[in-house]
Amino acid sequence: MNRIVKASVKSSRSRPVSCHSCRSRKLKCSRQFPCSNCISRGTACQLYPTATSPGIQSEQEEPPVSQGSNADVLARLRRLEEIVIGNGKASEPLDQATTQAPSVPSPPTRQFEHPYMMHQGQSSAAAVNWLEGEITSPGSTSSLLKFELEFRVCDARAALRSSQVPHPDFPRRKCIWLPRHNEAKIITEKYISELTHLHHVVHVPSLRAMIDDLYDGLKESKPIKIGQASLLMAVLATTTTFWTERDMHHGIFCSVQEANSQSTQWMKLATEVLEYSRYKHLESLEDVQAMVILIFVTTNLVGIASQARHIVSSAISVAKELSMHRVDHPNNTGFDVPPPSSARAEIYRRVWWYLVATDWQLSQLSGPQRGTYSIMPSHMMTNKPFNRNDEDVVDGMVAHGEPIDRPTSMSYCLQRIRLGEFCREITDNAPFGMSDPGTPDYAVTKHIDGKICEFAESLPPFFSLSCRSEQLKGDDWKSTGIITQRYILNFLLHTQRCRLHLPYLSQASKDPAYAYSQKACLEAARMVIRTEQQLSQEMIPFVSARLKFSGMLHCVCVAIIVLLIDFCGRNNHQQEKEGGRAEIFEAFKILEEAKEQSPFAGRLLESFKTVLHRHSASAVSAAGDQLTHPDQVSRISTTADRICTSTASSAPHSSEHDDTSLMDPTLPALDDLWQVFDESVDSLAVDWTSFFAELDSPFLSVC
Repeated sequence: MNRIVKASVKSSRSRPVSCHSCRSRKLKCSRQFPCSNCISRGTACQLYPTATSPGIQSEQEEPPVSQGSNADVLARLRRLEEIVIGNGKASEPLDQATTQAPSVPSPPTRQFEHPYMMHQGQSSAAAVNWLEGEITSPGSTSSLLKFELEFRVCDARAALRSSQVPHPDFPRRKCIWLPRHNEAKIITEKYISELTHLHHVVHVPSLRAMIDDLYDGLKESKPIKIGQASLLMAVLATTTTFWTERDMHHGIFCSVQEANSQSTQWMKLATEVLEYSRYKHLESLEDVQAMVILIFVTTNLVGIASQARHIVSSAISVAKELSMHRVDHPNNTGFDVPPPSSARAEIYRRVWWYLVATDWQLSQLSGPQRGTYSIMPSHMMTNKPFNRNDEDVVDGMVAHGEPIDRPTSMSYCLQRIRLGEFCREITDNAPFGMSDPGTPDYAVTKHIDGKICEFAESLPPFFSLSCRSEQLKGDDWKSTGIITQRYILNFLLHTQRCRLHLPYLSQASKDPAYAYSQKACLEAARMVIRTEQQLSQEMIPFVSARLKFSGMLHCVCVAIIVLLIDFCGRNNHQQEKEGGRAEIFEAFKILEEAKEQSPFAGRLLESFKTVLHRHSASAVSAAGDQLTHPDQVSRISTTADRICTSTASSAPHSSEHDDTSLMDPTLPALDDLWQVFDESVDSLAVDWTSFFAELDSPFLSVC
C-alpha cells in the first residue's frame, strides 16, 4: 500500500523535521542542517524557536522613510496584527511531546514567540510583508478533499477497472491502480519516440529516471511523490490515444480499440490526482508537465474547448506558484527557484515558454476569449530555452546552445515561440472586440504578413517543405521527430497567415485594395493542403495517426473556408471555376478520410453541412431583391432542401447518441450547394465572419 508523501504521514519522531524558519514561513525545507532556504537568506537554521528573533532581521539599516509613510505602514501593521491574532486558529509549533506531524506545517500564534513582533529598531515594512503573507498563505483544505489516495500495481488492461472499485473498509480512500513497471516503460518509450516532440516539455533522461524511481517506491511500499503519479498518468492518457496496430506486438492490450478507450479514463484520473495535489499544496514541476500533456490530449479529443482552456489557465497559475516566470530574475531571494545554470532551471524555461506560446496562440482563435491573453511580457523574467538536446542539459552547463540551423530536440519549440510572438503582435494591434476589415490597420496587417513570410523563408532547411526527407543531409536532419515537426510547423505557419488575411478576403472581389490579402490567403490555404498531401507520403509512424490530431484537422478546415470564400466570390470563366471546385473536393477528401479515425472529423463535416445550408438560405434572403427571374428563388430553395435531405439520409445514425451522426459529403450534394452560391448569390451577402465563427465552434464548445 503506497500513499502520498506528506499527505497523511503518522510519525513518532521526538522533534520536527523542518527548521523553525521554514515552518513559520510555510516553505519547503530541505531537511538538511543548515537547510538551503536558511543558507540563501543568511539566517540561522534552528529546529526550535528562541526567545530572540533567530537571525531574521536584516543586518543592513533600512532606508529612512518619511513620517507620513511610516505612520501609514504602522497603521497597516496594527490592522493586520489584529486580524492574525483575532483569528486564534493557528496551530502551536511542534514540541518534544508531539507524536504526529501535520501534513502542512502551520505558523505559531503565541505573540511572544512571533519573529516579527513590533519593537524599536525593527523594520515595519518587513513586518507588514510577513503578516500579509500569513493572511494570504494557503490554509488547510483537507476537509475539501473527497478522499485520500493510495497507489498499487496490476496489469494495464485491468488497471482502470480496478481503480473504479471503492475500498469496502475505507470509503474515503481511493486506490488508483497503475500498469506494471515493464508496461509503463514500454508505453513511456512510445511517448518519447513518437509524441514528446510535439510538446517537448519533459527532459527524457529525467522522465525515464522518474518512472524507475516511482516503481521502486511502489515496490518497497514507500510513500510516493504525487507529481510523479500525475505525470505518468498524463503520459498514459496521450499514448493510449495514439496506440495503433504497429504497437500491438507489445502484447499490452488486446486491441487498438481497447487501448484508445483507456485514454479518457486516464485523463480523468490524472485530473483527479492534480486536484488532490492542489488541495494538499504539493504542486510540482511534474504537475505542470502533466497539465501540458493533458492540454494536448484534450484538444485532440474534444478540440480547443473550454476544458482545454481551463487546463491552460491552471497550468499557468501553478507555473507562477512555482516561480517559473522568474527563473532568470537577478533577485530570487525568498523564492524557491533552481540555480540558473542547473538542468532543472532549463526544464522550467521549456515548460514556461511552451505555456507562453500556447497562451498567445489561443488569443487568435474564435470565441469569447479572442483577442485576450494572460501572460504579459513585462511580467516575466525567464529566458527562452537553449537550442540543445536533452543529453546536453546537465547541471552547471554553459549559458548558450547550438546554432539555430542545427536540429535539436528544442528546434521546433523555439520556432513555435516565434509563431506565438506573431499572434501576440496581431492581438496587440487589433482593437479589442473588433473584427471588421480595416482593424487592425491594413498597413499593419501587411507588415505582419511580411514578417511571417520572412520567418518562413528563414526556416532552417530541415523545416522547409522545398525538399523531401530523403534529400536532407545527416541522420539528425532525417530523424522521426524533426520530420514530424517540419509538417506541424508548416501547418501552423500557413494557417496563421490564412487567419491574418481572412477579414479582408470576402472584400477582395469588390475592392482591389484587398487584392494582396486574396493572393496571400489563397497561397497559404493551398500550402496547408499541400503540406497534408506531402506528409501522407512520408514513411514515419506519425503518418498512420496524423488524422487523429485535431490541430491538423483545424488547419485543413481553415484552408477549406478560404477556398470556399474565394470560390463564391469569383467572376471567372467556367474552367477556373472547375479548378476551384476540384481544390475544394481535395480538401474535403482529407476530412472524409479522417472520419474513419477521428469522430472529431465527423463533427467538422457535420458543421460544414449545417453552416453551409444555413448561410445559403440567409444569403438567398439577402439577395432576393437581386433575383430577376421568378424561377430562381424557387430553384435555389429546392436545391438547398435537396442537399439537406441528401446529406441527412446518407449519414449514419447511432441509436445511442443522436449527436454523433456524421455527414457524408457526397460530391453531387456539395456540387449542388456550390451551384447555389455560384449562380445566384453575391458573396458579400453572406456573413463570412459568422460563417467562420460557427465552423470554429467544434473546437470551442463543450462536448
